[in-house]
Amino acid sequence: MKYIIYEPVYNADVRHWQITNDARSANFLSETEEYESLIIHPTEDKVALPIVNLESVYYKGFPTQALNFEIFFTAQELAKAVNELPADWYPVNEEF
Repeated sequence: MKYIIYEPVYNADVRHWQITNDARSANFLSETEEYESLIIHPTEDKVALPIVNLESVYYKGFPTQALNFEIFFTAQELAKAVNELPADWYPVNEEF
């Protein structure tokens, strides 16, 4: 999965809202669904937003619809996407 990192958090909130609304308009999401949850950095004012790409699978012999949410991101956002979050994104549990 790829991620786009936004700084500050406010920028990600705005993009999350825009992507959710665009995906609803394109019938990727229902009116009550929201796009993927934001992943908040544990110590810094930044957030990661996953780029979801749902492959088509077969259910009872019929293919499901493939949904590539990448179309809702700009070329500039996709150019700075990372394949995994940096190590500092995951807090280390230290035992005392």
